[in-house]
Amino acid sequence: MTGHDARGSALEAIFESMPDPVFVKDLDCRIVFCNRALAQLFGVSLPDDLRGKAAEDLFPAETAEKVYNDDRLVISSGRARTYEETISLPTGTTRTYITTKTPHRDASGRIIGLFGIARDVTDRKLAEDRLKSSEERFRGIFEQSPLSIQLLSREGRTLDVNEAFKKLWGADEDFMEFLLTRYNILEDAQLAAKGVTPYIRKALEGEYSVNPAVYYDAAEVSKGARARWVEGHFYPIRDNSGRVREVVLMHNDITDRKGAETALRESEAKQRMAREEAEKALHLRNEFLSVASHELKTPLTSLSMQIQMIYRMLEKNIEAAGKSDASLDKTLEILRRSQVQIKRFTTLINDLLDVAVISEGKLKLDIEDVDISALVADVIERFRLECEKSGCELKFERRRPSVAQVDRFRIEQVLVNLLSNALKYGPGRPIEIRVEMDLEQARISVQDQGVGIAEEDQRRIFARFERAVSSRNFGGLGLGLHIAHQIVLAHKGDIRVESELGRGSTFIVELPLVHGSK
Repeated sequence: MTGHDARGSALEAIFESMPDPVFVKDLDCRIVFCNRALAQLFGVSLPDDLRGKAAEDLFPAETAEKVYNDDRLVISSGRARTYEETISLPTGTTRTYITTKTPHRDASGRIIGLFGIARDVTDRKLAEDRLKSSEERFRGIFEQSPLSIQLLSREGRTLDVNEAFKKLWGADEDFMEFLLTRYNILEDAQLAAKGVTPYIRKALEGEYSVNPAVYYDAAEVSKGARARWVEGHFYPIRDNSGRVREVVLMHNDITDRKGAETALRESEAKQRMAREEAEKALHLRNEFLSVASHELKTPLTSLSMQIQMIYRMLEKNIEAAGKSDASLDKTLEILRRSQVQIKRFTTLINDLLDVAVISEGKLKLDIEDVDISALVADVIERFRLECEKSGCELKFERRRPSVAQVDRFRIEQVLVNLLSNALKYGPGRPIEIRVEMDLEQARISVQDQGVGIAEEDQRRIFARFERAVSSRNFGGLGLGLHIAHQIVLAHKGDIRVESELGRGSTFIVELPLVHGSK
């Protein structure tokens, strides 16, 4: 074997061992030599199976034409070429190669073909494309994020910011020039004074951190910037070795929230002051009502006693004389009417006193065992004469004794109010009263056939100074049902009305048998 043959065999052995496809072509651009890597690429077992093959024998028409033109350019120009090409293979796959082709010369330097080597960079290209796509996505997120983002180096320098950052701080060109060239977040005295710097250092050490809300005035950095309330979220970004490469700082702008919180605090303070003033005024009013009522009750009581005494004296004189005259009869009628007015006035004063006590939360109950049926019967008996004068028939239905733990005086007050209303709003019509009892509660119902209450008025009639009918037609301050309601609630009971306008009303009172059981 000659030296030339030995060198040729050595080269062939080297080419065969190479993982990259290697080929030699003649002037007609046909393969005269190739290694096993190229043979495997085209799905043949031996390199000799590709000898004599042209591009048109190996590739689809479009790819074959491109490969042939590239080959002819290298041969005709005499210059080597390296380029990236994407080739469709007979297997149907598409691969990307970095291919280098150089003119193949004989010993005299004459071009007799070309020599080529191709490196498959498909996987690398895919990785590069994925990285590029990832970077583009990150850039899109970075720029389009509604949150302010600031990218920091390990040294505390600002590498980049997004549009939201510029908008948040009102950053102009001078601000950005300073931020990107001279600013170091680790040297920011304002952040250090507000206790933010330790959170930055924690992130640089690889720990995610969030600093509490701070008020940062960017105007100290640049006159055109503004101040905002922000929370800082610091995210460390690591390289492949795990070392912190950069830190992403995201600002959560809470200025509006802080403003709302301040406005809320101010509003609450104003409301508290107004409430305190109202409570003070209410207390003064209740105190006035209490004092005034007591001051009015004393002369009223005295006046009532004097009228009663005069009335009895006149009656005795008439009885002793054995006769009366028109003048005396008129005087007696005036005295009777005066007594009625005094009684009405006394009721109003008592109601005002009760309202004052209830408003102050000082309603006290004297709890005892009370037979509710017997109590209702007593109240009905007191109204018997008044019912006869009004032409109202009283019907009372009770099934058995019903003992409950209540304040006798206060429940009597509720019953008097309900019966008085029944007489007032349904004169000349029957009134039905029922007392029922189950294992847990006593139930009292007072039903009249009066004017009734519209559905939209049924809830408000238990409020203070509320009335379901015109005060022009019916007297009173609108306190009776409110007081009754509060008394029943104090007993842990319930009072409600069932009514239809023009068809009467039924008031239902429910009281627990054992005080405080509800």
